[in-house]
Amino acid sequence: MYFDDPPDSSRLSEPKAYTTVMWIAVALVLIIGIYPDPWIRLAQSAAGSLVAA
Repeated sequence: MYFDDPPDSSRLSEPKAYTTVMWIAVALVLIIGIYPDPWIRLAQSAAGSLVAA
């Protein structure tokens, strides 16, 4: 309505490194979300060692 159609509607290509990093981030979010217990224990032990010092 306010904008004209773009002259070229093809997709921009992303570098392979960006795509790889994004897939690794997605995988880590899913893994941590599905099985958070080791990460919670790791954070608690790290916080305990900081408070004890």
